[in-house]
Amino acid sequence: MQSWKAEVFLNCENQLGEGPEWDPTSKIFSWVDIIGKSVHTYDFKSNSQNKIELDSLVGFAIPTDHENKYILGMLNQLNILDIKTKDIELFKTIQFDTKFQRLNDGKCDSKGRLWTGTQTSDIEKQPGSLYNIEKDQNIKTIFSDVGCSNGQCWSSDNKKMFYIDTTTLTLRSYDYEIETGDFSNETVILEFPKENGFLDGMTIDAEDKLWIALWNGSKVIRYCPITKSIIGEIEVDARQVTSMAFGGENLEKCFITTARSGIDESILKNQPNNGTLFICETKIPGKQNYKFKL
Repeated sequence: MQSWKAEVFLNCENQLGEGPEWDPTSKIFSWVDIIGKSVHTYDFKSNSQNKIELDSLVGFAIPTDHENKYILGMLNQLNILDIKTKDIELFKTIQFDTKFQRLNDGKCDSKGRLWTGTQTSDIEKQPGSLYNIEKDQNIKTIFSDVGCSNGQCWSSDNKKMFYIDTTTLTLRSYDYEIETGDFSNETVILEFPKENGFLDGMTIDAEDKLWIALWNGSKVIRYCPITKSIIGEIEVDARQVTSMAFGGENLEKCFITTARSGIDESILKNQPNNGTLFICETKIPGKQNYKFKL
């Protein structure tokens, strides 16, 4: 099994770092601090960091096909943010009770559809959902029994979709129809014991291997969906690893987000890197995330 060790890239002390994204056009890497109510960017052209403060929790910030425009998931709203002017405009509101739920992770397929789901505080009273949103603002409810919607990605041939609901402790795969966004044949391809960490954010590389962040697991695992085996891992000097994305010129840099929320201050003194943005050079080319088509 291959192994790597992540290094500190930015000591940003995120409460709940998530949603890493690389924009190959602008050479900007971005992520969110959900609890910190902020979008963060790092411009590799100027080597400059920027923080955009918001007025509510933000689950994701995904680049769109319009320059400087990102689509944000904020509680139950989809908003468009201009990262240069910092202007925000409403794109669409999804109808659910924000007392119990908020939008969590989000990802786009190769047609530019947005897939995003919710995290719920009470799955019995208010089960969460997974949604599919087109550029015409049409919203389709995919699942209505979600606890904590997290990692999503698609195979290179667009014939498989992979999805994580963290509360189920499983990774599932589906046969996928890219032209319609329909899917079928749900298959559990990984059951993960919570003693080793919780499956969180996920991405995929050029070899169609999955990279999964482990909350409370201090690592990212590389998983083969064909052999159903863990074939690599990145050690991270933080307990709460949340997500990762490939970036850089050859998509060989792994950017890893982490969180410090909920960790006792006495523990943080000995583990100060929780909430840090990490980087790891794996020499394995990643797969570019897709932009939302406005």
